[in-house]
Amino acid sequence: MNCTKRKMRLVILFLLILPAVHAQNDAAIAIQKICTAYNHGETISFSGSLSMYAKSNPDKIIEKMQSSYIIRGSNFSCSIGPVQMLLNDEYYVSVDKTIKLIMIGNKKDLSGTEQMPVLNISQFKKWIEEKEIKATIIRRGNNSVLTLTDVQGITGYNIYNITYDNATGYMKKVLLELSDANDPEHKTIVLEINYSKPVLAGRTKDAFSEKQFFTITQNKIQVASDYKNYQVINQL
Repeated sequence: MNCTKRKMRLVILFLLILPAVHAQNDAAIAIQKICTAYNHGETISFSGSLSMYAKSNPDKIIEKMQSSYIIRGSNFSCSIGPVQMLLNDEYYVSVDKTIKLIMIGNKKDLSGTEQMPVLNISQFKKWIEEKEIKATIIRRGNNSVLTLTDVQGITGYNIYNITYDNATGYMKKVLLELSDANDPEHKTIVLEINYSKPVLAGRTKDAFSEKQFFTITQNKIQVASDYKNYQVINQL
């Protein structure tokens, strides 16, 4: 179950890397609309409320988390429960407060998949075009629901249900389903994320600065005071 939780936490960055693929026309248009809403050059901020539960027993919450995000283009800073992440033009940082670990590396050393924790754009596009993954969209009043179905689980998840605003493209709710093969009961775990409406961020001069986590002095990493007792994984 802990492995499932860690995988689910990563998927919260789904919106950051939602690919502009060309699947069925309506679905492709929907995906592009969501991408454009969150990637228009301005710095935006929003929050999320997350609940994890077994699909067969949605009233029994396994875990709850709150999240917050600041995004500008390919730069982002976010907090997801006990996990903090930063990606700027030069560095990436990942902090897990639960196990007191901080990982630091160069952005250029990340593969495309690592920069995009859930979806590999080119591979995802290929899967949809080859009909390995089915993409559908249903309009419901002022909202639409984009569903990506991966029966074989080749993406790591089985179903993505994304409810978004037709006018703005902003996501309102995302439901992700994952069947845990290691679970003897073969439960399907659901991660439900309810997002706030993004707003233009205020003063964000240091929002994407690595200095909130570390500095480099004489080729040595000096972590910020908040992380003095953390294990440091240096991938620079």
